[in-house]
Amino acid sequence: MDQLSGDRCPEDLRTINAVVGMMFRHLREGAGYSRDEVAACLSMHEDEIDLLETGEMPVSVARLYLAGKLFGVKISAFFAPYYHPDQFT
Repeated sequence: MDQLSGDRCPEDLRTINAVVGMMFRHLREGAGYSRDEVAACLSMHEDEIDLLETGEMPVSVARLYLAGKLFGVKISAFFAPYYHPDQFT
């Protein structure tokens, strides 16, 4: 089986985590929730929400799903810059 070379991979993990974190913060604030409130709903610590929002900590699909339900958005909203890059430049 061929290994994917770096130039064939669409993004690196740091970039994806940073984008998801940025959107997480944007959607959380738009929904009017504090980091503490979201941490409680997702069984996390407030410091972990901070790390998630800065892209320093990845988030599980399960937590993204729950956050989406909490914020009133589909899980795809966390990846909006990939679908609508013109809105984020």
